[in-house]
Amino acid sequence: MAAEKQKIGILTLYYKNYNLGGALQAYALQKAIAELDETDTCEQICLALPKDVPAGQENSTAAQLLSKCLRKVQRMVLRYRLKERIARYRSFLEAIPHSVAVYAHDDVQQSNALYDVFVVGSDQVWADWLPAPALQAYSLDFVETTKKRVAYAASFANTSLSDKQKKMLAHGIKCMDYISVREKTARNMVNELCERQACQVVDPVFLIPADAWAKLPFKERIPNEQYALCYFLGTNTKQRIKAKRIAHAKNLKVINIAGADPYHPCKLERRYSDRDNYKAGPADFVQLIAHASLVLTDSFHAVAFSVIFERDFLVFKRFSDNDEKSMNSRIENLLEDFGLTAQLVGEEGIDSTPADFSMVRSRLEEKRMESVQFLRKALL
Repeated sequence: MAAEKQKIGILTLYYKNYNLGGALQAYALQKAIAELDETDTCEQICLALPKDVPAGQENSTAAQLLSKCLRKVQRMVLRYRLKERIARYRSFLEAIPHSVAVYAHDDVQQSNALYDVFVVGSDQVWADWLPAPALQAYSLDFVETTKKRVAYAASFANTSLSDKQKKMLAHGIKCMDYISVREKTARNMVNELCERQACQVVDPVFLIPADAWAKLPFKERIPNEQYALCYFLGTNTKQRIKAKRIAHAKNLKVINIAGADPYHPCKLERRYSDRDNYKAGPADFVQLIAHASLVLTDSFHAVAFSVIFERDFLVFKRFSDNDEKSMNSRIENLLEDFGLTAQLVGEEGIDSTPADFSMVRSRLEEKRMESVQFLRKALL
């Protein structure tokens, strides 16, 4: 007797997400789940994020309102300048199967009528920076008890729990059928939050092999000369100067992709590269990493794709070690998992030894198989 067909809904940072890594992990998880069983259907649930107004800031001062207006004007100018990049983002995201309806946090429970299984993840779906109502939705506490609830490679983004996270996440996560997280540190955080055990799995981008990623249709021209690809999400100018020096010392041209979203302060990039790229969408990002001689970055997913394509890379810390909001642990965990901690650039300097991927291949395949096995157990 054939297994009954299921409809699976994925809840992640998908809807209007102009973050390269966020868009690619959403694509990867949907594709990986769809390939588990062709009889099932799987799609992203479009969830619009609400705005969180900090306590005591409901009424803005004149200075705050002026600052807000200036930022809005700046974003409008940048949006016009980066319209091709935004178009590529939208085209990529639209191609991922997704819900017709766009839900808000207060009506997402209506999706219970459409899906048999709910999966939350991957990426920073449990991060403190999210508005409280969104955090609660990402705990899947709106899902009916008759439906299966699964977390795949969910991330808290840092290593400690805020009061907001404890309040918004504890009940929903405790009631989940299967829980997996992306970082080792997150396993202890789940246990602290709700006394549940979580498995550690890989980010969804690792579930797709390099040859499949290489087939993504892209629009950007790949340079004929050898180049170093720079992709920074932070605004540390010293790191950009150091990155350019490293690349030029290796006789590599510096190609720079502007930061995480269409409104990134692009003027930061101009002085620290030989060629700026403001048009690259998610597929272009993958291809530019795949063909780079060196990747210089502070981004988790730039590191992930460097590992997938076995490209030499160096990674910079976006946050200082004593920053309470630091997200460095995400990359540090990734480097530790694959034995690549030597690629982390410290304050004292760098080790110019190329990344050694000889041990990474078998370790990645082992982790990939364990992660797929988790999905099979949870969903089939």
